[in-house]
Amino acid sequence: QIKLVGLTLLAVLGAYIWFRYVRQTQAFGMFEGADRDALSKAVLGYCATVFGVLVGSGYRCLKQLRETGVTVIDNPKAFVSQLLRSVDLWLGLFGSPIVYLLLLQSSPGMSLPALVTVAIENGFCCLIIVNGFLGQMDQQGARPQPSNHQ
Repeated sequence: QIKLVGLTLLAVLGAYIWFRYVRQTQAFGMFEGADRDALSKAVLGYCATVFGVLVGSGYRCLKQLRETGVTVIDNPKAFVSQLLRSVDLWLGLFGSPIVYLLLLQSSPGMSLPALVTVAIENGFCCLIIVNGFLGQMDQQGARPQPSNHQ
């Protein structure tokens, strides 16, 4: 019953996105197309980033299982439960606003399909991006201060 309601809501959301954005796009290319609704574009882009974080964390969990010799997931519910409790996922979720804001800052005028695609990719690699960004900040903070003594 709940699954049916969830699937119906996803189908309605998908149809809305299709008829609202994708079908009306006449341009082709990453930076072509008019911004009709910047707020919806920003929200959809962030949701795509979170989706990318979820997919990336799931991929890394599966990769860890494979490295331990697991070849079949016997209990998918237990796997999903493990994924939702993984530190990797939560680090990605907490880092996703930084990654998404960096994406928005570096890509003004990007079309919605391009933004969603890049947002999913950035979400998938969210931990790498955040660690690189924070690592640069740590390096800047760790620089020795010049002394005033001559």
